[in-house]
Amino acid sequence: MQKSYFHWLRVLIVIVLILGVYFRFINIDRKVYWHDEIITSVRIAGYTKENFSDILKKSGVVEQENLQQYLNIDSNKTFISTINSLATENPEQVPIYFILLRWWVKLFDNSIEVIRSFSAVVSLLVFPCVYWLCR
Repeated sequence: MQKSYFHWLRVLIVIVLILGVYFRFINIDRKVYWHDEIITSVRIAGYTKENFSDILKKSGVVEQENLQQYLNIDSNKTFISTINSLATENPEQVPIYFILLRWWVKLFDNSIEVIRSFSAVVSLLVFPCVYWLCR
């Protein structure tokens, strides 16, 4: 009886984990690109808030054409530009995330789904870490 109970519990946990991963990645590019994600994109491109403050001062929805120039990674800006933008405006942020994300974007492409997929893939590392911690 007890062995059957634990078997079904394991099956249920595996199903819930698979559904969680599925829902984490489904339609990852169709959700609204919100403020923090824009700031992250600007940071990995090496720009500061000062560079695009005129766009942020406008009320309402920011047009994609106006913002796009600050979201693409410029070849003149390096990883040092990303670190400097963080150090001057957000020193509490961990630079390794932004450096790895910049590398990820340069490796694959500069799109919403690529930027979001980095965080989604890194979040999957929590499962082996929790398992290791529990062991």
